[in-house]
Amino acid sequence: MSDNFIYVYMCAVDFSFELGEAKGGTKLYASIKDLKENHSCWEECGITKVKVGYVESVAPPTPYSRNNRI
Repeated sequence: MSDNFIYVYMCAVDFSFELGEAKGGTKLYASIKDLKENHSCWEECGITKVKVGYVESVAPPTPYSRNNRI
């Protein structure tokens, strides 16, 4: 991840109307190929390339313990 951001792909309709609003979130895909294989309405909805970057950690992770796996 250079400059603390990456590019990902998502449904263009989700980007326009649901990003930040959809209960349960919206899906991001690592590649166009991955989106096309796993999001059947991509031809109708379109595809948007999105830049995602780190801002801050808002909840610290729980320390890992080999004896306390989930």
